Amino acid sequence: MTARKKILIACTFACIAGLAIGVFFGVSMGRSVAQLMVEMKVIAAQAILSRFSGAQFNHADPAHARDAALLEIKILRELREAKADMPDTLPLSYGRLAISEESLGDQGAAKKAFDTVRSLTRKSGQNRSDLTDAEIKQWVTKLGSFGF
Repeated sequence: MTARKKILIACTFACIAGLAIGVFFGVSMGRSVAQLMVEMKVIAAQAILSRFSGAQFNHADPAHARDAALLEIKILRELREAKADMPDTLPLSYGRLAISEESLGDQGAAKKAFDTVRSLTRKSGQNRSDLTDAEIKQWVTKLGSFGF
């Protein structure tokens, strides 16, 4: 076998090996990047929804604030059922709902929302079932001032 044939075989083998290794690592890295993109979409959607609900709570009338809180709660519950990995902002959403319902004069719905905040904080390991309605209002207002 001549030197030229040996070089040709070695180059062909190197090209095939390089292509195979590139495809292997490219596909695996592509999968991890795709998974990261999906997670970022969920977190971005949740953050935008929370900002919208917070803006409605801080600047709109109580009826629009309630509607925004209900929309946020509905979508967060759907994301939770889909097992999306995201920060849990449901207690904040229910706190906004409780304050909005109270402003609208619906004390029964407000009490139910305040109780839901307590049960959600208990489930998340914070064990804050002793929170009063005034403390929940203060917490929601404080988080709202930070832009949540």
